[in-house]
Amino acid sequence: MTRPERSHSTMTNWRTELEQAVTIARATFGGFLQSDVMPQGMQASATIWAAAFLAAPAMLLSAQFLGKYSFLQRYYPDLLERAIWSDRGLFILLSSGAIGVVCVVMWDTLFPGRRDVFVLGSLPIRPRVQALGRLGSLLALFVAFAAALNILPAVTYTMISALTVTGAIRGLPAHLTACLAADAFVFFGLTMVQGVLLVAAGRRASERLAPIVQMGTVLIVLLTLLFIGPLREATAVALERGNALDPFLRWFPLAWFVGMYETIAGTSRPIMGALAARGAVWAVAPLLVTAALYVFAFRRLCARAIETPATSATFPLSRVVSVTIRTLLVRHPTEQAICSFTLRVLARSRRHRMLMAIYVGGALALIATAILPAFLRHDASVFASPTVATLAPPLILSAALAVGFRALLAIPVDLPARWIFRTSSLTPFRVGSGVHKAGLLVVVMPVALSAWFSAAVFWDTSIAWRHAIFCAALSLLLLELLLLKSNGVPFAKQYIPGASRFHILWPFYLSCFLAYTYSAAEAERLMLLEGDITTPVTVILILAIVLACMRWWRLWHTPELSFEVEIPDEAFRGFNLSEGLAAQAVATRHANGSSNFHV
Repeated sequence: MTRPERSHSTMTNWRTELEQAVTIARATFGGFLQSDVMPQGMQASATIWAAAFLAAPAMLLSAQFLGKYSFLQRYYPDLLERAIWSDRGLFILLSSGAIGVVCVVMWDTLFPGRRDVFVLGSLPIRPRVQALGRLGSLLALFVAFAAALNILPAVTYTMISALTVTGAIRGLPAHLTACLAADAFVFFGLTMVQGVLLVAAGRRASERLAPIVQMGTVLIVLLTLLFIGPLREATAVALERGNALDPFLRWFPLAWFVGMYETIAGTSRPIMGALAARGAVWAVAPLLVTAALYVFAFRRLCARAIETPATSATFPLSRVVSVTIRTLLVRHPTEQAICSFTLRVLARSRRHRMLMAIYVGGALALIATAILPAFLRHDASVFASPTVATLAPPLILSAALAVGFRALLAIPVDLPARWIFRTSSLTPFRVGSGVHKAGLLVVVMPVALSAWFSAAVFWDTSIAWRHAIFCAALSLLLLELLLLKSNGVPFAKQYIPGASRFHILWPFYLSCFLAYTYSAAEAERLMLLEGDITTPVTVILILAIVLACMRWWRLWHTPELSFEVEIPDEAFRGFNLSEGLAAQAVATRHANGSSNFHV
């Protein structure tokens, strides 16, 4: 073969490989917006609603800041610069926090899965092409969400905040660059952590550590958003001092990206250049590490995806606990099977563990907002006697566990494998009883134990027992309320997003949460002062028994189990982008999907 022929062949091969990589990137990106747990076409609509929900606060803030800077420039010029820094930091925090939540939710799809390896591994496609396609889809996912979160707020905020023509011209690229850099730091930082865990620790260890990392991420994001005011103020004060050796400026990422914003917007402060350089390094470094993992460790990532984790040994204590539960709580064989199936799915399904980690992480963040200020002030009086801040944490955990447990029951784990339930002689009453008893183990028992230990540490055992009984009774009432209309085998129906209509009823849900946690904690504090909680606990238990009887009556009169799901009309009211596809899919196809339940 002559040299021109070899050159032409090389160009043809590169062109072919590039086309293959683009095809893989498109298919993988489409997989980000689809899921086998819900009808075809509904994932895209749900994703669009989620992006709109995350971008809405920044849009509203732009309107809120209308006229703010011209007023400060005219009447309080000394406060103008600090206000601009604080508000720019607010946009950076909102954007990076939203992209962090997106990354946590899509955690299991960011690197090759078992199905990807089995499908692409049988095709004559080089690993480097597969790695390039997967990396391209990951970059496209980041760009899509980052653009949705930042473009409109950048335009509106620049128009509102610009005091000069030059400021308007330089403000738009400054806003976009700083927010995108912060988003890249968070998004690719999480992908870097996940990739390093997969490559270095193995699949079994990474699956065990993944919920901890996800919970920690949610905890950090929510704590940042909950303490967003003090963090913005501290950043503005540190920037005003301009001390390059200030630990806050050296180690707090918000200061880096505010410095990048100011540098591109045109500032005369020399400290901003050093902060911008540090922010650029930390924005690019996680991206380069993630790309290196795809390029140089793709074979190892694929091997980790198809590995079967070693079966963990059964400890004698776990066998004793299992026998005790079967003897005292779950005695009927059908109920034992359903209860065991529910607990194993929550413990072994990666999707369900991730979602439960998000709920628990949110609860821990809210608990920290109540207790952390007292620790920072070194105020021991908060823990000297029962207060709302110290009584509410078990109730917050109870709300997270109960709502998370009820929500996860509706998310399927392996739809093709539900034939085993169809062919079994299961009755709705026994199935409902098994699910209810699993809820007692997942919700009521941890809440009662946490309430007892927290009260015993802060006060004495007499208060601890009363606190545990009160929290357990409220948890039981909430569980009965949430399971009142639950029917069917858990994890065996397609998931329909939007059934709770949270985007419409969120004020009602927020009011219920505040009443269940902080208002109930205040009532308990007053009852502990009086020394009698028997009457309110009795009333709560009577209400729980009434709800349980209503649930048993409905299950007893249900003729058979249902494995199909009804689509509510509200689920099709959105942006009219994929609702028609979803309606057609539900009307024409039966539930199907692939296994994502890894034991």
